[in-house]
Parts: sequence; C-alpha cells; structure tokens
Amino acid sequence: MPKLIHRAGGILAPICIATFFLSTLLVELFGSHEAVARLKSLIVTPGLWILIPAIAAAGSSGMLLSKARGGRLVDAK
Repeated sequence: MPKLIHRAGGILAPICIATFFLSTLLVELFGSHEAVARLKSLIVTPGLWILIPAIAAAGSSGMLLSKARGGRLVDAK
C-alpha cells in the first residue's frame, strides 16, 4: 500500500505543478486581466488542496518505504 500511495503522490504532484505553470503561461499570454485573476483563484483554492496532500503523501510514504532499505541513494534522499 505505501508503494501505491508513493507512486500516486509522485505522479500527481508534478502533474499539478506542470498544469499550474502551463495554464498560467497561456492565460498570461492570451487572456484578459479577469482571466488571470480567475486562474490564480482556481490555482489557490482547489489546486493547493490537491497539491499539498500529494506532496505530503509522497514524502511520508517515501520515508516509510526507506526504513526497509539502505544505501547511498536512500541516504542522499
């Protein structure tokens, strides 16, 4: 189960960040001031409620998974 949670959080968090970045870039280039304000509002309200738990899930499940392993890579992370 921790592997599944780690994988889901590790996939969802970068997708959220890429979506925030790409949508911001596009609306800044082609949108109005109202569209920019609406997008920023959408990034904060539902967007951060998805991103922050995804990062927390990836980090906490990664710590849990690393307890059973050792080595330079785990020590570096």
